Amino acid sequence: MGEMRDVPVVVVLGERGSGKSVALDQERILLTHEGVAVASLHLGRDVSDTISAGADLRQHLTVPEDRPVQHVLLDGLDEGMSAITNLEKVLLRELRQTRPELRAKLRLRIVCRTTRWPEVLERGLRELWPADGQVALMVLAPLTRQHIETAAEGHGLDAAAFTEQVSTRVLAALAEQPATLIPLLKSQEHGEKLPETVAEAYRQACRTLCTETWQQAFEQRQNRPTADDLLDVARWTAGLDPGFWTPERLGS
Repeated sequence: MGEMRDVPVVVVLGERGSGKSVALDQERILLTHEGVAVASLHLGRDVSDTISAGADLRQHLTVPEDRPVQHVLLDGLDEGMSAITNLEKVLLRELRQTRPELRAKLRLRIVCRTTRWPEVLERGLRELWPADGQVALMVLAPLTRQHIETAAEGHGLDAAAFTEQVSTRVLAALAEQPATLIPLLKSQEHGEKLPETVAEAYRQACRTLCTETWQQAFEQRQNRPTADDLLDVARWTAGLDPGFWTPERLGS
């Protein structure tokens, strides 16, 4: 995001486990080291209702008169929308109520899952920042071979041997996303064999995606379905959708 520092609004999109929050935290660290004013808020963890969301957003979006610019990093929009009705509209309301001369000093960074990104929020942002290029949406690119090798080394593995196995077993597509790469790395780290087939690796990844990874959220959702139950629902839903069964899926 460094090359987009002067863009007023940058939205980082990607599915769960794609590295959105990591990218945002890296930006926070870089900005802090450079002495740039940063205000961070996780909309899925730091707020609990519309009242607290409005108050916290108002506080973070308030730029001191003597400050030339302020970066506001908002993580977990999709998580927040799952818990707080109309959270995106609360954000828009607070932005609209910010004085134009102070709003011009904002450098707003928002993280959200691609499939949960609300159109109403995008339209509102483009109304507040109407000039071309003032609102930028970016989707995180897949991991490169170098990224995968670095991750393998971080898990104490032989990077070259790991990437060779991934390639031989046609698992490259799964290794390009953090959410599906991590189970592969953990299998190797624990001395287990990599999945023999893409289907087996995909099942493993699906179980990971159906498991809550944030401890506080896990404690709050003790009555949520098990990973096996969620997978059963996903299979049933896919079976109901005729569009799901493409020739490629039928062939595989």
